[in-house]
This record gives sequence, C-alpha cells and structure tokens, in this order.
Amino acid sequence: QRMAKNYDIILVMVHVLECDMHEWVKMEAINVLAELAYSEETNSVMIHVDGFLDALTECANSSNKKIKEGSARAFLNLATAAENRPLLGSRDDTVNVLLKCLHETSDTTRKCAIGALGNMSACEENKLRLVNYGNGEIVKTLLFAARSDVNKQLRKDAMGVLANLSNADTSCLLCTYPDFLNSLVTQAACDAQLEIQRGALKVLRRMASFVDATAPCHVLLLKALLKALAGKNAVAHVVAALKDQSSKPVNRRSLAQFPGLLDALGVISLEMEDAKVNAVKTLFFMSYQNDGATYAVSDCVLSALATAAGLTKKKDV
Repeated sequence: QRMAKNYDIILVMVHVLECDMHEWVKMEAINVLAELAYSEETNSVMIHVDGFLDALTECANSSNKKIKEGSARAFLNLATAAENRPLLGSRDDTVNVLLKCLHETSDTTRKCAIGALGNMSACEENKLRLVNYGNGEIVKTLLFAARSDVNKQLRKDAMGVLANLSNADTSCLLCTYPDFLNSLVTQAACDAQLEIQRGALKVLRRMASFVDATAPCHVLLLKALLKALAGKNAVAHVVAALKDQSSKPVNRRSLAQFPGLLDALGVISLEMEDAKVNAVKTLFFMSYQNDGATYAVSDCVLSALATAAGLTKKKDV
C-alpha cells in the first residue's frame, strides 16, 4: 500500500514537471523526486514510472540553475541503486545531459553529474559505452576536470570515475586517447594534491592490469609507467604495477627490451627502500623467458641483483 502511494506521488510530480508550471513549483517537485530517489524503497521503482526520466532529463536541460542542480541530484540518487545503472547508461539523452552538466559553473551540478557518472561507470555494461560516447567526450571532460578544476574534491571525483571506466574492454582505447596517458603521468608524478597523485596512479595501475604485450598500445603504457617513475610518491605504485606486468609470461620480453626500464629498476632496488623488493621481484620475473632467451644487462642491474643476493663483498664478486 505504501509503495502504491509513493508511486502515485511520483506520478503527480512527473505531471508537474511536464506541465507549464511556475519554476518554483517545478523546483519543489524536483526536490521531492530527488528525496524519493535517495530512498532504497523507491529509487528502483520510480525509474520505471511513465515519463519520469524524460521529464527529469528535460529539467536538467533547464536554464534555471536550481532546477538543473536538483535534477542532477536526482540522477545521482537514482544511480546509487545498482539495478538502475544499466538503464541510465543505455539512454543517450541521460548520458548527454549529464555530460552537459559537467560543463556547468555550479559546483553542485558538476559534483552530482560526476557522482552519477561514477555510479553508472561501476556497471560493467556501461563502461565501454561511456568511454566511446561522443568520440570520447566524457573521458576528455573528466580528464580536464581531474587536471584543472578549481574544486579539489571535484578533481578527485573525476579521477575516480576514470578509474571506474578502466577494464579489459576500455583500457586499450584509453591508452590511445590524445593526451590521456601524458596527463595521467603528469598528475601521478608531480600534482600538488597528493590525493590526485594517488588517483592517477590507481588509473595507471588498473590499466596495467588489463593491457598486455599482445596489445599494440602496450608500448605506450610502458612509456607512461617509466615516465611516472620520476615522481617520488609514484615509484612504489609504479613498480608494483610493473611487478604485476612481469608476473605474466606474455609481457616479459617486452619489458626486458623496453629502453631504460631495466636500469630504472636497478637504481630503484638500490636506492628506494619502499620499492626495492618489488623492483627485484620484477627483475626476477623478467629473467624467466619462456623461449629460453637471454638478455644483456648493465653494471647497474648486476649490482642491484648482487646486492639483493647479499653478494656485496669483493670475494663474492
């Protein structure tokens, strides 16, 4: 009975949004809908009410700042329910209006839109569609927000969505997007905000778990990881990603042949206490070539291996 009552309330609010009412009336209706969308009892039901998503999308396109903010908040609350995410992600009008909201001047609107897209991107079936949407426009906008938004929390949230979007189907695409890896590397290595550094490193490590040497973009990823080693706070995270890469036989030859990587790992194992174990493990994994191939290494790498083995006295060398 209560559910039926809530349904009737939602239907009335939808009719209010559809009618040519005063803006303050629409704002009150949207506030009611946003609160109902926040409730676990109603948010998975209201999304199926006739005309609801159409009316909400129309309001999100409004020139009225408060109506737009309330609509974005309603979308955020709807997207908190996992069962709503596939439907929201499948609608072009919904994705398009949230993309538009990312360009608004209102922090509230942008925050809600980023949150909604973040929840939607947690759904596997939405990831590829969101990455491809508008020829990468969502990715481009999120990347810009993560790099340049004046609101630090929004930068962090945008980076979180980019991490969510990374999976086996999307990571190669992301690697080839213009300036994507370069921007991540810059933020991972030297962003002034530590949380942004960590967020960028999380994206890089997630991508590294999905991209292997069979992908043409693998060399781009390795180049990015090597550049990211320039950041003091990034070293341990990047080396961990490289260790994970080297644990897969298919990657070992590419890693061993990549210019500068072996020497970088050698230096790290000698100088970076918090990364030395993983650096040595990476070198160890890379030494196991399936086809029996061998490779020459520099004095730096030999010194690193000798140090790790405890062979540091002259009589041991």
